[in-house]
Amino acid sequence: MIRQVRSETKDRQSPQLLSSLVLEFYFGPEKAAIPEEKAPEVIDPVAIEAEADFRKALRINTARTWKQFVAKHRSSEQAVLARQFLQQMQPAGSTITPTAQEKESRFVTSPQKRKEIQIALAAKGITSGTADGAFGSQTRQAITAFQRSVGLPGTGFVNEETADRLGVSLNWREDGIYSSTNARRYDPEDFSGLETDPVVLKALACAPRSPKVFGSFSGHLYIVVQHIMAVHMIADELAKKCGGYLAVITSKAENEFVASLMNGDQSFFHMGFDVSESTGYKMGSWIGLVQDEGGREPRSGWRWQNGQPLAYGNWNSGKPNEHKKGDDFAMYFDERRGQKDMKSVRVLTWDDMGPGDATNSYVVELE
Repeated sequence: MIRQVRSETKDRQSPQLLSSLVLEFYFGPEKAAIPEEKAPEVIDPVAIEAEADFRKALRINTARTWKQFVAKHRSSEQAVLARQFLQQMQPAGSTITPTAQEKESRFVTSPQKRKEIQIALAAKGITSGTADGAFGSQTRQAITAFQRSVGLPGTGFVNEETADRLGVSLNWREDGIYSSTNARRYDPEDFSGLETDPVVLKALACAPRSPKVFGSFSGHLYIVVQHIMAVHMIADELAKKCGGYLAVITSKAENEFVASLMNGDQSFFHMGFDVSESTGYKMGSWIGLVQDEGGREPRSGWRWQNGQPLAYGNWNSGKPNEHKKGDDFAMYFDERRGQKDMKSVRVLTWDDMGPGDATNSYVVELE
C-alpha cells in the first residue's frame, strides 16, 4: 500500500505510520503462541552423588561395597537394585553369636587403641591404672564400672556402644572376605565416598598394580597379593612397603581363613612335578615365619618376623625338613605322590623354603 501511494503521487505523498505495538503479531486465523519462560532446572546434589556412588559400586561389585552403598543411600532410586545385588552375593550369616571377648578383639585391634580407651576411662573419673595399652584386671574392673554407670551390661569388655559412650572411635570389621574371591586389580578412587575404614583403604593402596584378594579376621586385615615368581626377600620388602608385615598365623581358625583367601584363585600358586621324587607340588603364599641362624635343624629356632612367639604350626607331613641348607622361610605348600591334578588340591599346610625359591604370591597382614 505504501508503495502504491508513492507511485501514484510521484513521491509527493508518503503515508505516516503510527503504531504502539511492542510485540510480534501475525495475520491469520490462528493466534501466535507467546513464548513462556522456562523454570530453571533444579539440580539435586544428593541424587547426583547417589548416581556416582552407584557407578563406583557397580565397578567394585562386592558384598561389602553394596552394603556401604545401601547404608549411605537407602532412600535413593538405586537402593532397590543395590539390595538385589547384595542379596545375590551375600553369604548366609553365621548363627553363632560371638562372645563379648571375641567382639572386643575385633573392635580393639592395637595397643594404641587400648591405651586410648584407658585414657578415656580416666577422663570419666574411673581409674584403670597406668595407660599402658594392656588390659589387665584393673582395666577390666574400670570398664565394668563405667558400663554400669551409663546403664550398659557390665561385661568388662569394650563393644561399640561402650566405645561410643567413652568418645572413642572404633572401626568395626566383620570377619570375612571383603574383595572378590578372584584376584583383581582395584582402583582406590572407586572406593572414595563409600569405604570408611582407613585400613581397608590402606589395603587397596598396597601393590596397586597387582591383583589381590583381601578380608578381615579378628580385627586384622589380610591381603593375598599376586607376584609372579617372588622370592622371600622381595615378598618381605613389599609387605613392609604396604605398611604391614608378612602374615602371622596363630590359630587353626586364622590359618583356615588365610587359606580361604588364597585358595580362591589358582593364580596365587606355583605348581610343578618333581621327576626325581615322582611328586606333584603346589607352592602357595609366603608368610612371616622364619628360622634364626644357628637354630637346631630342622624344627627349632622358628619365629614370627613381627616378634610374636610361635604358638601354632601347620607343617606339611615331614616338614620342615631342611631339604637344602638355608631353607629358613615358610610358605603355604602341599604335595602328592604320582601324577595328580594339583589344581584341585586345597592348600592348608606349610613348608620350609630357601632364599632362591619362588612362588606367585605373599600374604600381608595389617592391623
